[in-house]
Amino acid sequence: LKEHLGNGLSFPNARRLAISSLLNYDAEQMRYSNDILGIEYVAELKRLRSKIEAHTIKRIGASYNEEELLEIPSATSLRKAISEKRKLEGIPYFTEQILEEEFKNGRGPVFLNSFYDLMRSKIILLGRERLEQLYGFNEGISQRFLMNSCASQNIEEFLNKTKTKRFTFTRIKRRLFYTIFEIDKTFVLESNEFGPQYLRLLGFTERGKSLLRHISDRSSLPLISNLSDFKNSIQSREINVDLARMQIALDIKASDIYAMNFKSSSERLCKRDFRKPIIHEQ
Repeated sequence: LKEHLGNGLSFPNARRLAISSLLNYDAEQMRYSNDILGIEYVAELKRLRSKIEAHTIKRIGASYNEEELLEIPSATSLRKAISEKRKLEGIPYFTEQILEEEFKNGRGPVFLNSFYDLMRSKIILLGRERLEQLYGFNEGISQRFLMNSCASQNIEEFLNKTKTKRFTFTRIKRRLFYTIFEIDKTFVLESNEFGPQYLRLLGFTERGKSLLRHISDRSSLPLISNLSDFKNSIQSREINVDLARMQIALDIKASDIYAMNFKSSSERLCKRDFRKPIIHEQ
């Protein structure tokens, strides 16, 4: 594994080749996103000594990165169809209705390229020294970000210029958002060590309503249903309160930054998480 990483390969590819060599096994299947994620699930179950048994289910329909709308479409093909304003095929009728309603009211669609000007601005404003204090900015990637942000007209051009064997499109995209929110190493290390410090309730059905009090009473983490009351909620549990505040603040900022790309000016107002009611299905 270290040898392949030393040759500049990304971690998933280095691990795939290491397993192929070690077990004399064709690990070609391990190049796909869902399989990589599945391996991480199994590894975590073993680490926790969990009683949960993992089972594989063969994916049907379109592959993860398939861009054509098939009978069972991929998320990639649906995003592409939305961006090209084509009719969506292969999704439930109610899903299509919800999307149409949201777009009609100016709440989207929002794409990665929608954030590019903000990302470029942050990269330039932060500069190399500050970028290298952020999580994941090592091995010269900060210099590539600075150079290519000034020389790329859109996100696709930036990604293609910045990509290397080690830095895949996915890793670069994550780091672009780290720049927006200035995610530093200390915050990530603490979050990895202590985990999430709260549970956020977004919606429930009538059936699920009966479980909420049970969850709230038994959970070691505070269940936040009203963000305006989060200060009292996080004081009621034995958690890392400072980390909880930072995580909640990031949660709120992420919603605000996303909403700033809505077409409707009234929907772009900040603190929308404090105004938006919880979804309750009868």
